[in-house]
Amino acid sequence: MNTTYLELCDFMGNAQIKKISSKTVTVVGLGGIGSALSEILVRNNISLRIVDKERVKEEDVSRQSLYIAEDLTKFKAKQAKKRLEEINKEAKIKTFHEDLVEDNIFLLESDLIIDTSNNMKTSLAIDAYTKEKNITILFENYSGAKGHLVMVKGKNNRVKQIQDQLELEPLKKQGAFSPITTLLASLLAGETLKELANLEI
Repeated sequence: MNTTYLELCDFMGNAQIKKISSKTVTVVGLGGIGSALSEILVRNNISLRIVDKERVKEEDVSRQSLYIAEDLTKFKAKQAKKRLEEINKEAKIKTFHEDLVEDNIFLLESDLIIDTSNNMKTSLAIDAYTKEKNITILFENYSGAKGHLVMVKGKNNRVKQIQDQLELEPLKKQGAFSPITTLLASLLAGETLKELANLEI
């Protein structure tokens, strides 16, 4: 993961741009990282499936750049779709105001899954699904000024196998250093575009 987003943009030609615009990505979680990431992907014409049941809270707006004051107390998924379609009217966006559980795990079906839930129980459920379906998953979690980003492909090196290494102090205890969410969102976006375009850079 040593390629910057700007280097990636310079490297990608029209063929790659057209290729990624035909792809669909699932984003689980619309917190600081998920909301910023969704905006970047929509600006690159990637179709999205977004899963989140939470509402926009006042204390979260400082690190959740997709939302504004009038979104407070409203459902994140609904407001995200509204904001993202204002950014890109051609965007294909499906949102699901649901908790991700075994009965609706099929909502994840897409070309690539990005787990920004910051919830290890949810992450392990996603990990099991992607292993069975052999779908690439990008996983992140963060707390305070620390964060992890892991790409899992195939059936090896699953999130479950490295769970202990990925555990952080609870977000409620450490708080969130808002720049870390923007940094991780940018890194996730770069890795997503590389993976969708099959670029080895």
